Amino acid sequence: MMEVHRREEMFKYIKLFIFYFRLHIKSMILYRGDFLFALFSDVVWGMAGLLMMAGIFGNGSGIGSYTYEEVAFMYAYSLASLGIYYLFFRNVSNIPETYIYEGNLDRLMIRPINMYFQIILEKFFVDKGGDFIVGVVLIMIYGQQINISWDMKAIAWCIALLFCSAVIYLEINSIYSVLSFWIEDRHGMTNGLDSFRIFVKYPIDMYHGMLKWILTYLLPYAFTAYYPALVFLRGRKGYILLTLIVCSVGALILSVLWAKGLKRYSSIGN
Repeated sequence: MMEVHRREEMFKYIKLFIFYFRLHIKSMILYRGDFLFALFSDVVWGMAGLLMMAGIFGNGSGIGSYTYEEVAFMYAYSLASLGIYYLFFRNVSNIPETYIYEGNLDRLMIRPINMYFQIILEKFFVDKGGDFIVGVVLIMIYGQQINISWDMKAIAWCIALLFCSAVIYLEINSIYSVLSFWIEDRHGMTNGLDSFRIFVKYPIDMYHGMLKWILTYLLPYAFTAYYPALVFLRGRKGYILLTLIVCSVGALILSVLWAKGLKRYSSIGN
């Protein structure tokens, strides 16, 4: 009976997610010009990063044991996973300012839906889908150039790992934001720590051992691009399990911090 109830709850939340996402798409269509311009700007920005990388590493040298095409594949993977995070989950970065300091958690508390899930639903950044579009296109282009066989199994693993990578982005940024229950910091710490994600657009082997350790264990951004990309570039199947483990551990840490943080929350009206 408990299992049936959990399944019904899961389907309820999936339906809510789809409903709110479709609602947001419809609202964006009302401002089609602004939406298309923002999407186009995002695509141009993603391509500009690739062109800059081509200017630096495109002379045939690559980085260490990685060819230029392999580095470009990692860059594309990081864009695609970050694009999924921007599309669906970016609103969690507004937890400190909008929901904790301005007291908007109050109105979420009276609704019969998980508060954290409500925060995700309240705003989607569809106009930020340029990163995802550019990333997916480049994954296919450079994957073909380095002879990755895109059979159904490889495509399924790529989709699953991209989603896991996006969830890891979600967990890291949510943990930053949830710390605001204890530390009053209006995005200062969050923006500083979030800058570490820039490093994983390239092979982390090129960095100092301490930075590599931080990106792998402390702030595991390396599991949003570098390690999952090695599954396809070097056939490192073990990184599939490691990515899933990091994703699961992040969810556990976040759930504990969120529960404890809510107990410290004081309504703005008190």
